[in-house]
Amino acid sequence: MGSKRQRAQESDEESEEELDEELEEMEEEDEEGGEPGAAGKRPATYNMDAIHEKLEDIGWTTEVDWDETQAITTDAPTQVANVEDDLARELAFYNQALSAAQSAIRRFQAAGVPWLRPLDYYAEMVKSDEHMAKVKEQLMFEQKQIEAAEERRKQREAKQYGKQVQLAKNKERAAEKKKAITEVTKLRKQREKSGFAGELDMDAQLADMEAERRRPMNVKQLGDRSGGRGGPKAPSKKRQARDAKFGFGGRKSLKKQNDAYSAADMDGYRPGKFKDSFGPRKGGVQKKAGGGGAKGGKGAKGAQRPGKQRRQAMKGGGKGGRR
Repeated sequence: MGSKRQRAQESDEESEEELDEELEEMEEEDEEGGEPGAAGKRPATYNMDAIHEKLEDIGWTTEVDWDETQAITTDAPTQVANVEDDLARELAFYNQALSAAQSAIRRFQAAGVPWLRPLDYYAEMVKSDEHMAKVKEQLMFEQKQIEAAEERRKQREAKQYGKQVQLAKNKERAAEKKKAITEVTKLRKQREKSGFAGELDMDAQLADMEAERRRPMNVKQLGDRSGGRGGPKAPSKKRQARDAKFGFGGRKSLKKQNDAYSAADMDGYRPGKFKDSFGPRKGGVQKKAGGGGAKGGKGAKGAQRPGKQRRQAMKGGGKGGRR
C-alpha cells in the first residue's frame, strides 16, 4: 500500500516538472512573437495528450484503498439560506465537517483500522531539534545574565555593609584611643597630687583604673546626685504627714472597697456591742418628745429647752422683750 502511494507521488512530481517545462516553452514563444494582430495575448492551447496525462496523474486515488487518501464528503449537499449570515454559514460548515468525521469513523471501524492516537504516541515536533537547541541556548544565556546581575547586586550590598563595619571599627578604635589618653592624663594628675611618690607601674595603674571604672556602683552612689554636696534631702514633716495620710499617689478610689476575702472576714464582728454602737443615743435629742439633748442646754439631764424670748433675755443680761 505504501509502495503504491510512493509511486503515485513520484509520478506526480514528474508531471509537475513536465508542466513547468511546457509553460516555459509557451512563455518563450509569446516573447518571440505570435500572430499579427494578436500581440500581447496568449494563444489558446488545447492539448488533449497533456490533459489526459494530468488526469491520469490525479486519478491515482481510485487505484488505492480509501484509508490512504481519506477523502470523504457528506451525502447531503450543504445549503445556507443567507450566505451573508456569518453565524449560519459557520454552523453549516461545522455540521458538514461533523457528519463527514462521523462517516469516516464508521468506515474505519468497519475496516478494523485504529483511528484514535495511542497514549504512548509521540508526534514529530513542528520545530527541528537544531532550532530547539538554539532556543534552549538563548534561555540559558538569559538565565546566566539574570544570575550575574543578582550576584553583582549582592556584591554591592556586601561592599556597603563592609564599609559600615569598617566605619564602626574605626569609631571603636578612636574611642579606645581616647579612653587610653584620658586614663593616662588622669594617672598623671594623680601622680602630680601625690608628689610623684613611689615607683610608677603604668600597666598595673591602668589595670586598677579600668577595674575601678567597670565596678558597679552601690545604692548610695546611685542615689547621690548632689555631686559630692551630701546625700538626698530628707522630706519635711509636712510632706511625711501628707504621705502617711494620702499615700504616694496611685489609684485610691477602690482602696476601701470590699473583695471576696474582706467580705468573708468576720474577725472584727462583735455581736455584743451591736446595740451600743448602733442603738439610740444616750442623752441625745429626741425630736418627737421635744426633750433637750446635749445641744439643748447646759442644765440638768432631760431639762426642757427655754423659749426664744427667754434665751434672748438670757443673752441680753435680763433685757427681755421684743425690739
